[in-house]
Amino acid sequence: CAVWPEDDLIVTRLKGDFTGYEQLTVVLKATEGPELSRDEDIPLASAREIIMVASAAQLRKLPLMRLQIRVSGTCNGLERTIGEYGLEHGGAMSR
Repeated sequence: CAVWPEDDLIVTRLKGDFTGYEQLTVVLKATEGPELSRDEDIPLASAREIIMVASAAQLRKLPLMRLQIRVSGTCNGLERTIGEYGLEHGGAMSR
């Protein structure tokens, strides 16, 4: 994962089985560090994927790091982790 100078937005697509969940939460954090963002009540493009859009300017500020994305959801009143994803953030790139 890298951010280039001409990038405005970064789109991330997470595939999984989100069928039956009433509410999804996506948390982005450094593997060894604090929570960087939390998005709740995520709209689904389908029951099989989440599409997230982030500001390239914000991502350029992050150092080289491994990022963890955790997706949790509520189903029948119970919240549970649905999946965890990892990204190796390469930082701001130049050509």
